[in-house]
Amino acid sequence: EPLHQLYGRIVEQENEVMRGLAQKNDLPLVDNAALIPHDERFFVDSIHFTPEGMKMVASNIADVLIPAIESRLSRNLP
Repeated sequence: EPLHQLYGRIVEQENEVMRGLAQKNDLPLVDNAALIPHDERFFVDSIHFTPEGMKMVASNIADVLIPAIESRLSRNLP
């Protein structure tokens, strides 16, 4: 459907901006667009996650942020 195709292009542009900002600012990035398969188990439609998809989003975030936080804490950084 054309509207979903438009949303898909917008989301991909947003993802590219976030990837660039993370790289430019040396920040960890949770790239769920690359990590979550575009499968009906994870998406209700072309952009909204199912409950299983949201669990994967949360897991992906934890996998990146917990080590980053632990690293900062071990170096006594704010």
